[in-house]
Amino acid sequence: MQKIGFLVVGFIIFGLLFFGFDVYKKNIQGQAHISQKHAMVQIEDGNFTKAKKLLNESIELYPSSLVYETLGDIFLFEGNRQFAMNNYNLAKILCENKCDETLIVISSYMNEPNSTKTKENLRKLILYTESLIKLSNNKEIIYFNLGKYYLVQGDVHRAIKMFEEANHLYRYKNQTSQKDVDKIILLLTEEL
Repeated sequence: MQKIGFLVVGFIIFGLLFFGFDVYKKNIQGQAHISQKHAMVQIEDGNFTKAKKLLNESIELYPSSLVYETLGDIFLFEGNRQFAMNNYNLAKILCENKCDETLIVISSYMNEPNSTKTKENLRKLILYTESLIKLSNNKEIIYFNLGKYYLVQGDVHRAIKMFEEANHLYRYKNQTSQKDVDKIILLLTEEL
């Protein structure tokens, strides 16, 4: 009878420790998610420095592929291709073979921009994405992604056109300010 009592107590203690860890993990994930939401607001306001700080805080709490991909996007817009590539690679590692094709193609292209295979994969991704424009209700996202792909290719002029179209459609849909895309376009035109 005493053995059963010890087993029950041991099982209860194990359950409390396991449950306690799960609650702790969810709390950390929740804090990381809050940092990510604040970062998205900063990105919309065009404050990339503050957004990067918040995203890095989120990574310290709970790394995720989405956060690394977002950091990669910011660095890409700022013209820092090496940091962009590093973050895209980390995102690809973290998503553990569950990445969407976009992340894989961008990461591969940035690692091997002169490879015929990666050039062809990015070209196919662009053609596929362009074909979605007629089918999608979220055209602003498609134009944004096309801008990102052109930027990865180094075609800044086409990237700017896509970002401007995405901004126009986004503002029309959401009646928001133009600060976010204006800052991106300003950063890109400074590169030229």
